[in-house]
Amino acid sequence: MARSQSRARNSSGFDNDHEAMTRRVLEHLAGQGTRRIALIAGPTQEYYARASATAYRRWCSRAGVPGFRCRRT
Repeated sequence: MARSQSRARNSSGFDNDHEAMTRRVLEHLAGQGTRRIALIAGPTQEYYARASATAYRRWCSRAGVPGFRCRRT
């Protein structure tokens, strides 16, 4: 989790680092020998879905593996 602070004095909150967690999951799966890892994400207007999809595409590109993404029709 990543800590974020609002502009209001003495106010803070917590949020998830979706990109970092996506990378950790992908590294774990690849380390276990998984060869075809797909991403199933929520609607692209949601931040978490965009962040996860971005991390997935970047990881696939760096790892030199094709990305598989299920899309809603």
